[in-house]
Amino acid sequence: MAEIYRNSYVTIAAASSKDSKGGLGLDRPRRSGTTLRGTTSSGKLYSIHVQCGIHPHMRIDEETPEGILHPIQPSMEHDYAGVFGVFPLLTRGWVFQERLLSPRFLQFGKDELLWDCRESMLCECGQRPPDLPYDQVTITSQNYGLISHKWRKIVEFYCSLSLTVPEDKLPALSGLARQVQELKPDVPYLAGLWGDSLDLDLLWIPYGPENQITNKYIAPSWSWASVGRKIIYPNVWRWNEEQPSIKTLDTYFESIEATCTPSAYDPTGKVRGGRLVLKSVLSTISVYNLTGDGSATEFRHNNTSFSLSTGREPSSLSSNWRLPFEETRKRAFLDHPGTYDRFIDKGSLYSCRLARVEISEDSIYTLVTEAREIIHVEFSLLLERINEGSNLFKRIGLLADGRFIEGHRGDPESWSKEPSCFESGAKGTTLTIV
Repeated sequence: MAEIYRNSYVTIAAASSKDSKGGLGLDRPRRSGTTLRGTTSSGKLYSIHVQCGIHPHMRIDEETPEGILHPIQPSMEHDYAGVFGVFPLLTRGWVFQERLLSPRFLQFGKDELLWDCRESMLCECGQRPPDLPYDQVTITSQNYGLISHKWRKIVEFYCSLSLTVPEDKLPALSGLARQVQELKPDVPYLAGLWGDSLDLDLLWIPYGPENQITNKYIAPSWSWASVGRKIIYPNVWRWNEEQPSIKTLDTYFESIEATCTPSAYDPTGKVRGGRLVLKSVLSTISVYNLTGDGSATEFRHNNTSFSLSTGREPSSLSSNWRLPFEETRKRAFLDHPGTYDRFIDKGSLYSCRLARVEISEDSIYTLVTEAREIIHVEFSLLLERINEGSNLFKRIGLLADGRFIEGHRGDPESWSKEPSCFESGAKGTTLTIV
């Protein structure tokens, strides 16, 4: 199916239709224009429809006091699901790759036509829609050095969309995965992650409610496909980005084996199993309920606490990575909400130290646009042991230690003043995560 869209000349989309019965909407009166009528010099009557320009919240006439909204609003730039209600078709998970794979994509909107291609995005009103930024998610051989970074952007957008069948999580992205695999055929594809960038691909953080719940196996626990929530990676959104806003400073694990077993012939589709064998420092984590009602929970290693709170969680609506660490520097992010109760006061969780990364972003404390904030974040996997006495685990979240290095309250000596709590000098342990 992916090859059909990829080799098409143009794909026509009934983008404003709620279902397959809605059609292109050609029979709807156009709200955002006017009709000029007159008589030619020969006495023949004519009528010409003139399309008006569309601007956010612009009032067209007395019949539309709420104003006409441009099909895609700027607030949707970081959360692709924001198109819901305007272009319902584009909120579907399968349509995402169909759109990106198509060389040309013609959308029938409620008020106008929109044209997408590899070079431009245009609409009838002449105002360039602030739509899905193709420069962030288009995979080509010309941007090989950014492939891994762009793939994580694709995953962020994709996970904000809807699937009728949760088991389609990997198949609905397989066409784009095959496109990437053509550019790096020797790199294993691992249920939504890539073998040459595990240091960053493993750092996905879910947020929001679980919208897709199923008892069927979807992916190994270390894959973002295993959760039915939106996810975000630790990077910062920038238009026309030539260099990623994130880089790995230190890697604390050794990847010994990373495999997935496909359910069928397609190695980028459904999987029936997967394992990640790492060598890293394994530390015991205890869980404490501080209030009795679960509103404040801590994950502790020795005397160091990682807070789980309902405060400023990262989301794709906020591309500023200061916010999660403003209130507390050490944070715990769970893959599934409310899954920690059974671990309270039992000390049965573990951490696997992964990597320390540097995030560079625009400062929110200055009007100087060139100003940058440098944030260092050390990430560790939060694991649950599957069988007592074995080294078999599953992922249940991430632990993060965020330090402001440059910019507001920045301290470049932070790590030397207070080393990571996991720098114990212990020897690495070989563990398997499924």
